[in-house]
Amino acid sequence: MYRGRLFYEGEDNYIEVHRFVKRDEDGAIELTTTWNAEGKFKLDARLKRIGDTFTTGKVNLKNGAGVVQTLASEIEFTITDEFPDDGEISIRGLWREAGEEYKFEGDLAIEA
Repeated sequence: MYRGRLFYEGEDNYIEVHRFVKRDEDGAIELTTTWNAEGKFKLDARLKRIGDTFTTGKVNLKNGAGVVQTLASEIEFTITDEFPDDGEISIRGLWREAGEEYKFEGDLAIEA
């Protein structure tokens, strides 16, 4: 299980990954993301895996009060590098929502 922070390209917002599990055929993720004055949003989802890419499919996040948002998102995570000796992986990804794409990247570490 991995955790860490991923940063949006050109933004002050970030994705806090509380849990990322990668398995041979699928995965799971639990995260919180910030988005400007709109606050924080939460997601807990199973992931489909194709090669080194994991995707949520269409999902609806919950806001800080736990209310499910009506706007669907699709999030894609690609493992670009693995560092077994350090227990880390590098991630690049895309957050798709309302016809827009937001790129993000960062490193996740194995939870001790």
